[in-house]
Amino acid sequence: MTYALWYRRRFLDGDIHATCYSAGLYVAHATAALTVVDVAEPHPKPLVHHGGWRSEFPRSRLFEHSAEWHYTRLWFWHACPLHIAQLCDAQGHAIVQRIDFATPALRTSTGIYQTDLYLDCFISADGLQFLVEDEDEVQAAHAKGLLSQAQQTLIENELTFILTLLRGQRWNSWINALAPTPLNPALLIEPRVASSHWLTAADHWPEDVL
Repeated sequence: MTYALWYRRRFLDGDIHATCYSAGLYVAHATAALTVVDVAEPHPKPLVHHGGWRSEFPRSRLFEHSAEWHYTRLWFWHACPLHIAQLCDAQGHAIVQRIDFATPALRTSTGIYQTDLYLDCFISADGLQFLVEDEDEVQAAHAKGLLSQAQQTLIENELTFILTLLRGQRWNSWINALAPTPLNPALLIEPRVASSHWLTAADHWPEDVL
């Protein structure tokens, strides 16, 4: 089965942006609790050349700057506030990992939908180094009414769980056991197709009608 993958970000200045992956997707694992999707990037090149991963960012200490990003494994939890991306090289091995804390993934007949909840965590491929970002944005979003108290408590509790795994050096064994079949580049015969959309508060978003 192929899904369209939708991810929405609500910025503190009021802007709303959504990204959609609509083709080139391979579902590697799917249960009621978790969906794992592998994608091939359309233009592989050194990760350090991509926005957000440049050498002047603290998160760039978590990976080799010569590493080329070819594939991504995306993890969607349907009852947990997590959106995880493992960025991989040409052999399908992880270069670095990113956690976006987000609304639990809503799966509908048209795709999977999530909304970003501001907090981020970046993890080295070996799971031994990590960086937590945007804790200040969590507070600001709550003050602006973009993040409820229940959501803030949910992501803070989830962060505590993640940090326990990381500090105990159990992160990689935990996440890889959940979908034990590794990313297989041979199955990704076409690159992902992505589109971006600026939204308004009136635009339909399936999560908003629950």
